Amino acid sequence: MSFYQPLDPLRDEVRMLAIVDPPEGSDPSLVHCVLEHVSMDDYAATYQDFLAADKPKQKKQPHWLRYCQTRHLGSPDSSIYLPYWRQQMKHLDSPDAFTEWKEVLTSLDIDISRCPQLLPMRSSTEKSTNRTTQPSLRRTMLSLVPRFQWGDFEAISYCWESEVREKQIVLNQEIFDVPKNLEALLQRLRNLPETKSGMKFWVDALCIDQNNTREKNRQVKLMRKIYSEAFAVIIWLGARTDDSDTAIDFITGITNFTAEIGFGWVGKFESDFEFSELDSETLRQHLLNLPWAALLSFLCRGYWRRLWIIQEMALNRHMSLFLCGGKQLSRVMILRACLYCMQNSNAIDPLITQHLDATHTSIAPMNKSIWPTVSHVKSLISIPGRLMEEQPLGAILDLSRKARVKDPRDKIYGLLGILPHPISSSIIPDYELTQHRVYTQFAEVMTQQRNRLDALFSWCFFTHDSNLPSWLPDWMTPFDRNHVQWLLKQTAGGEGPSEWSITDNGNRLQCTGFIADCIDCASLSPAQNTAYESELSFSNEVGHNYSPHRYGDEQSLNAALARTLLQAHPGRGHVNILDIPWTTQDHRSSENGDDHQSDMSNITLLTEHPAWNFFDQFRQMNAHFPIFGKPLWKFFPQSQSRNLPFKLAHNMKLSTLALMGRNLVTSKSGWLGMAPKAAQVGDLIAIVYGCSFPAVLRPNEDCYWLIGECYVDGIMDGELIAAKHRGEYEEVRFKLC
Repeated sequence: MSFYQPLDPLRDEVRMLAIVDPPEGSDPSLVHCVLEHVSMDDYAATYQDFLAADKPKQKKQPHWLRYCQTRHLGSPDSSIYLPYWRQQMKHLDSPDAFTEWKEVLTSLDIDISRCPQLLPMRSSTEKSTNRTTQPSLRRTMLSLVPRFQWGDFEAISYCWESEVREKQIVLNQEIFDVPKNLEALLQRLRNLPETKSGMKFWVDALCIDQNNTREKNRQVKLMRKIYSEAFAVIIWLGARTDDSDTAIDFITGITNFTAEIGFGWVGKFESDFEFSELDSETLRQHLLNLPWAALLSFLCRGYWRRLWIIQEMALNRHMSLFLCGGKQLSRVMILRACLYCMQNSNAIDPLITQHLDATHTSIAPMNKSIWPTVSHVKSLISIPGRLMEEQPLGAILDLSRKARVKDPRDKIYGLLGILPHPISSSIIPDYELTQHRVYTQFAEVMTQQRNRLDALFSWCFFTHDSNLPSWLPDWMTPFDRNHVQWLLKQTAGGEGPSEWSITDNGNRLQCTGFIADCIDCASLSPAQNTAYESELSFSNEVGHNYSPHRYGDEQSLNAALARTLLQAHPGRGHVNILDIPWTTQDHRSSENGDDHQSDMSNITLLTEHPAWNFFDQFRQMNAHFPIFGKPLWKFFPQSQSRNLPFKLAHNMKLSTLALMGRNLVTSKSGWLGMAPKAAQVGDLIAIVYGCSFPAVLRPNEDCYWLIGECYVDGIMDGELIAAKHRGEYEEVRFKLC
C-alpha cells in the first residue's frame, strides 16, 4: 500500500496508529485510523529534562506520571487522560489495598453483589468487619503529559487468530481489509478515554509492513524498545464468547474475596470457610454451582498460548489493561484469581472434574486438575519485571516451548526482547534463514554464554521423524518432561565448563566425556497407555533370584527406588512414597467389613487426588517390572495403613510429574534410574563433561543420537567423575548427530 513508506533505522523509526473521528458523511461503523512515521528517540524537552535529572533505571513511566501530577504539568488541551483505577492496587500488602480495590469497583461501575461469590454469606465475626466498605472515589482520571514530540503511545498485545481478512477499516483514507479479531480490537480501542484524548497505539499487524522481510527483521529487533518504552500495554483477549463475562465476574468475585481477607494472604479453603454460616453440604453445593467452566474457558483462550505475548507482557508491567469483549480487568485481578486457584487446587479439583477435558488440560498433561491451566497463565502475567539480564531463562524457554507460532523461527525471534542481553545481542533476526539455521545459531550462542551443554541438552526431545539433529532442541515439538530445572542443579558431569564444537555445517556436535553404563531393562511408560486397572496376577511373579545392584542391602534399594520415583526432588521431605498401598479395583470391591471400610476411608485422600489415576496406572502396568529381580509391586505395602501422612499426596503429585514422558530403567552394572520414554534397552548412559545430568545416547553408525537427560540414583553428584580420575572409565570424544 502507498502508506507503507520506508522507515529510517538510524532514528529507530516506527509507525504509530492514531484512531480518529470519521469525516462527515463517511460510514461511522468503520474504524478510521492514520499511520504516522515517528522516531522512538524524539523525546519532548520536558521529558528529556526529567530523564536527565532523575535518571531512573526502571519504571520510568510511573515516575513520569507522578512527576506530571506533583508539578501540575501540561494543559487540558495537550494532556492525555487515563482512568485513575488503572494505577491502583500496585502494592497488594499495603494498608490502602482494600480501599483502593473498592475504588476500582466504583470506577468500573461493578456491583460486587452480582458477581459469583466463593462464600455467599459472611459472618459478623469475619476479619473484614472493621474494614471500610464505602470508600469515596477521590479521582476519576489521570492527566498524562506526552513524553515524545509527537505524543505518546500504548503497545497492543493480542492474538492474530486468522489471516482471513473479512473485515474493513479505513487506514490513511483508504479501505483496508483486516482479520475479524483485529477489527474488533480497534472498535474496542476507539472507545477508551485515552484514545479520545490523543493516545497513539503500536499494533504490529498494521505498524509493520508484513510483506517487507527486511523491515520485519529490523522491527522485530526493535520490539524490546517498543514495549518497554510504551506508556502501558493493552491486552486484547478477544470478543465476548464462552461465558467470558461470567468468568470475569467470577475473577472479580475471587479478587474481592481475597481483598476482604487481606491482600497479603491469598487464602485457603480450610481457613476462609471456617466462619461460614452454611452447613457443609449446602456449602459444597454452592461451590459446585460456581462458574468453573466459564473460568477455565477464559484461561484457555488462544491468547494465552501465543508466543509473542511472553515478552509483550514481561517488558512492561505498568498499568496493564486487559480487555475482553466489553469488560475490563487488571493484571492484579487475574493474578489473584490464579494464585487462589493454585493455592487451593486440591480442594477445587473435585468440584470441577466434569468441566475438565482435553481442551482445558492441553497445556500440561496433568489430568483432572485446574493447576496446569492457572499455573500457566500465572507464569505468563508474572514474569519478573526486572533487568533482562536477570530473567529466568529456563522459565522463559519453558513458556516458549508450550506456546504457539505460525513461523517456527519466531520461537527464537519472539523472545529476543526478554532474553539475557549477551544472547539477544548476538542474534540478528533474519527471516531468510532456515529454521535449522536459526535454531543452530541460538543453540550455539546460548551454549557459549552458559559454557555448559546442559543448557542445550535439557531441552532435547528425540523423535525419529525430526528433520533436526538430535542434539538440537526442536522448539516446535511439545516437551512433556518435568523437573528438568531440578536436574540442572546436579553435578553428574562435574562443575567445570563443557568441551564442545559444532561441525558439519551445523549437523554435528562434538563433546567429551565417557560411557558410564548401558540400559539393561526399561519399564513401560504411561504414554504407552495400557489398560489402567489391568488385572494383577500375583502368581506370575518375577523369581526370587535377585540380581546384583549398586545399593547394597534391600533397605538401601528401597530408598533408591523412593528417590528415583521423585528424581530426588527436594520438595519430597521425609515421607516415603513407597508407603502408598498397592490397591486394585478388584481388591477394593472384594473386601467387606468395618475394618476394611475404615482402611479405605483412610486412603481416600490419595485415591481422590488428581494424580492418583496416573500414578497408579504406572504401577499397575509395570507390576512385574524387575528391579534387580524384585517386581515393582513388592516394593509397596499390600494393605492400607490407618495413618497415611498427608504429605504422601504431595509426593505422589511430584512423582507423577517426574514420570510424565519417562520410564524406569536399570543398568547392566546395577544402577537404577529414570530416562526419557524414547530410551531403549541397549542405549548408553554417558557422562558428558560440564553437563549436570547423565545423557542417554544411542549409537548410530559413526555417531550417536542424543535421546535425552536422565536421572541415575547414585551418580548425580559427580561420583563417576572421581571414578574416571581413578582410571575406571575411558574418555570418549562423542559425535552427536
